[in-house]
Amino acid sequence: MAESDKKVVSVTMTGFGPFMDIKTNPSWTVVQGAAKVLSENTDLKLVSVQELTVVYADVSKKVKEMHVEFKPDLAIHVGVAKGYANITIESQSVRSGYSIEDVSGCTPPKFEAVCDAVKPPNECITTAIDTKEIHKHCSDKLAGKVGFKLSTDPGLYLCGFCYYTSLYCNTSALFIHIPDEDEPYSIEEMVKSLVLIVEHAVQQIKHKLLH
Repeated sequence: MAESDKKVVSVTMTGFGPFMDIKTNPSWTVVQGAAKVLSENTDLKLVSVQELTVVYADVSKKVKEMHVEFKPDLAIHVGVAKGYANITIESQSVRSGYSIEDVSGCTPPKFEAVCDAVKPPNECITTAIDTKEIHKHCSDKLAGKVGFKLSTDPGLYLCGFCYYTSLYCNTSALFIHIPDEDEPYSIEEMVKSLVLIVEHAVQQIKHKLLH
């Protein structure tokens, strides 16, 4: 067996805490549920599963520290998007434009992510994960049960901010937007969907190690 066949992919996962009228954020509930299922998968190792507060400074600090401490092969971030009808796989994020106040009433310096970068990063960073392949795989697996959508716009609030910060540290990162609970999917359906996404992303990374 090749050494890369035995490679265990290290994975970090985050969800968000309460904000606005969302008292129990389904993103964190789904991340916790998926983490329990994924803990049985021998192709990966969950090295960190964290709840992020909806605060720019906190997200910036925790996401950067997560990458430095755990050096994950894959970082998965999940957020809720009220009104969305599908599980939405985000493929990129931008650095600037974060002018909406967080739950503490603050915005990031210059309305930018990674504002402390010594070398100015690209305005837009795209994930190294093949999101089209993941979209097809998951759509085929859960056809008629759960809908999946590809997106290039995670928004200019904490979700986009979190994703850009993570991509800046390592482009093997994904951000997944889920609808609110039961609008239209149950927590169990969204957990199953997230598990599928993570497992397929892990297989992509393992495949890259073979070539």
